[in-house]
Amino acid sequence: MWITSIFLVTVLAALLCTLYAAYTDLRKYTIPNYISLIIIALYPVAVLTSSVEIDWLFALLTAGITFVVGFLLFAGGYFGGGDVKLITGLSLWAGPALIASFLVSVVLAGGVLVIIILAREAAKQSEEAGGLIRGAKAAIRARTPVPYGVAIAFGSITVFFHHVNSTGFFG
Repeated sequence: MWITSIFLVTVLAALLCTLYAAYTDLRKYTIPNYISLIIIALYPVAVLTSSVEIDWLFALLTAGITFVVGFLLFAGGYFGGGDVKLITGLSLWAGPALIASFLVSVVLAGGVLVIIILAREAAKQSEEAGGLIRGAKAAIRARTPVPYGVAIAFGSITVFFHHVNSTGFFG
């Protein structure tokens, strides 16, 4: 029973780190490196204390592939470095079994986030630009930053829910 408690505390700690990453990204457009490192460091504890077997080797491979793709997106200017590190750490937790649902959740949440931020910026710039449509175009041209860590954190909820559910915590 105490091993399950350690597992649950580990999952909760990783979730709280993820939420803190979203908060810092929202406030400062920065995700501190130590947050991603803590999320990664908590993973072996989860593997060792899980009541179900976790395929950590393929999870490591999944995280490696995610990092390579993320690095290419970073090099192309589409993703921030903190976002790459956060999504890599969380893809380790997702592993091959949950990576698709994790990434789909991230993409959907990211789309909604982009729409909200562009709408807000378009409204701000509409007076100067001479209308809402021109304001939206100005917001897009200005490359308004998007705190994508928020979308990544949202996507991680499915992963952490799965891990907690594997303990029978929800019944």
